Amino acid sequence: MTFKRTGSALHSLHRFFSVDAIVFCEGGEVLEYTSAVSQSPGTPTLDTFFWSSLVRTLALNKRFHFKSVGAKSITMAIAQEVEALGIVTVSVCMDRDWTPRKTYRFCDIRDSILLV
Repeated sequence: MTFKRTGSALHSLHRFFSVDAIVFCEGGEVLEYTSAVSQSPGTPTLDTFFWSSLVRTLALNKRFHFKSVGAKSITMAIAQEVEALGIVTVSVCMDRDWTPRKTYRFCDIRDSILLV
């Protein structure tokens, strides 16, 4: 059973995975927004492997759950929701390849949104 979350409920999604934060990234099957932010764990992808390896290297001493949501448009929508609502338990990782507006970056003083 998949429990679907609304964007405004993203702040508590980390509790379903017993982690400090959820990290959404590109890659894998393209999901609709509601499926992307659901409690389903997602399928491991090269993107989740890359970002989780990077976080492990940084030794942040926190627990994360990584979830690929497919297209950059979905990660951008999640990032905008996180930024608008000031959610600190969700991070969004995406690269800047193929982004039409490469100069745009999310600015978040809490470091909850990573854009490389």
